[in-house]
Amino acid sequence: MLYESIEDHGAHGMSQKILSVSIAAYNSEKYLERCVRSFTESGVISDTELIIVDDGSTDNTGVIADRLHFEHPDDIKVIHKKNGGHGSTINASIKEASGKYFKIVDSDDWVEKSGIEKLIDILKKTECDIVLNPHYDVDALTGKKCQSEDVSNGNPYNRIMDIDFLDKDIFLAMHDVCFRTDVLKNAGEQIDEKCFYVDAEYIIYYFYHCRNTIFLEFPVYDYYVGTKEQSMNHKNMVRRRKEHEQVVFSVIDFYEKHYGSATKTDRKQKIIRNRINMLIRMQYKILMLLPYDQAKVELRGFDDKLRSKSEVLYGTCLDNDSKRRFIGSRILKILRKDDFRHFRLLNTVWRKKYS
Repeated sequence: MLYESIEDHGAHGMSQKILSVSIAAYNSEKYLERCVRSFTESGVISDTELIIVDDGSTDNTGVIADRLHFEHPDDIKVIHKKNGGHGSTINASIKEASGKYFKIVDSDDWVEKSGIEKLIDILKKTECDIVLNPHYDVDALTGKKCQSEDVSNGNPYNRIMDIDFLDKDIFLAMHDVCFRTDVLKNAGEQIDEKCFYVDAEYIIYYFYHCRNTIFLEFPVYDYYVGTKEQSMNHKNMVRRRKEHEQVVFSVIDFYEKHYGSATKTDRKQKIIRNRINMLIRMQYKILMLLPYDQAKVELRGFDDKLRSKSEVLYGTCLDNDSKRRFIGSRILKILRKDDFRHFRLLNTVWRKKYS
């Protein structure tokens, strides 16, 4: 079936929480309360299970989390654990979650009151595997909000669609996704721990186990951008490039395990492949920010390892058939043939642009 109305599904029993929310909190004393209050001050907190994971914080995060639990004992759970990184908080939260659906909200982000209320209302009525909303990017300096691009990529809103009929160029971001909790629990996947950038693993691993999705047109998530601490800060990405590379090869291994011997390419495979190719291109971008001699060595090493891991992804990652390609793709294809010997000009331009 191409799609069906969400009204075709019966309302869910109200004894179960509708949405479990994983809130990873590491040294988040400045932000945690804002995040949690965006739920508790909405009209749907009784339908929500907040799981705050204090990931070995050394500030007052744990104390704040316990106080919030004390204020809302039926709606907020707290897990105190040794530091294990974002992946460990996801793994712990999925194990603990009892809600019908599951969403991740970083502790320095928050949700829209009207958005979360409308989302909960829809989640009560649907049984689809993955629900997608746009989000707001919120500038940390100015407070200005900017809505993310259309997550539907031209697919109809408010209709449950089989994944086989989706556009292969849809982009799945952690901020936009709710998974049905049973899908996560039954999948048996494990996210890398002690590592940044694992949101890509979360999306790819669990999307693989989904059958259908629904696109909603209203934003729910407010994504706080522009702080020096963020993992997507260029300097931080260079410093943590080995962790990003670890995630790249983890998802490549996942792809090869499930699709390496496939003779036909279905729509789900294309969506996952495109998402992985975006990660691969990002790794090239990160390495191009290094000083020339170091960049050349690491680019060669990454390129060789990529080719040995997956001929398919090595051959497709720089293709220009996606609207999310980056301008260096064609140049990188040429540099590959030259073993990156004439890389200096691109390296100079790239570093000047992003340093």
